[in-house]
Amino acid sequence: MAMIKCQQKMIHSILIIGGDLEERLGKGLQLAESFLGKTATNHPDLFFLKEAQSLKIAQVRELQHQLALKPYSAPFKVALINEADKLTLPAQHALLKTLEEPPEKSIIILTVPNKETLLPTIISRCQIIQIPVTTKRLEPSFLTSHLSLLTQILSSSPGQRLLIAEHYAQNRQQANEFCQAQLVVLRELLRQKIIPFPISHLSLLTPTQIVHLLHQIQQSLVLLKANINPHLVVDNLLLSYPF
Repeated sequence: MAMIKCQQKMIHSILIIGGDLEERLGKGLQLAESFLGKTATNHPDLFFLKEAQSLKIAQVRELQHQLALKPYSAPFKVALINEADKLTLPAQHALLKTLEEPPEKSIIILTVPNKETLLPTIISRCQIIQIPVTTKRLEPSFLTSHLSLLTQILSSSPGQRLLIAEHYAQNRQQANEFCQAQLVVLRELLRQKIIPFPISHLSLLTPTQIVHLLHQIQQSLVLLKANINPHLVVDNLLLSYPF
């Protein structure tokens, strides 16, 4: 069905959003196999970019080269970019050119947890498939630890927040993990509407403030992918939290 839909509407790019890592990868491989006509394992017409700490422009150039070749045995050449949110900003701009003028008989499949980390122009050129997010109960230790950290941030002065940032942004990966953890906890706060938490500073956060913080963190994740200094990104993020 996916292949027929693609042929009828000339869809060359598909964006899979939501679910968890395994669900997104599974859906991506399922779609790839529907275009290839057989299993994706070691298929000569599948170019698979796996998740890494970052996906750079050189890897996108190789993808472009592979898609420019004629299919070897399948109806299409298929590129699967798993965890496309790892694409650097230059890599996204390079990919955009391919999405705007895709080679004939080519399909590009991207997977991301959420679309905020991709350029809007990339999103607009993709058919979006949304995987429902299964609500998972957070580990109590994780929730307690990061709620305590959030409380510490909210009760700190600007200078103290910069010291916290220095601790959690020693490199890009650590800064990314910090932002992702804050994102999870704030979404949990908003989802459960647990504003009257038994922690005074958290009880002062309004739903509007939480939504604002979620937006700030998502923007910080975009900046981290654009190779902006992680220490500077987390500094600015923590200074944007309410005092």
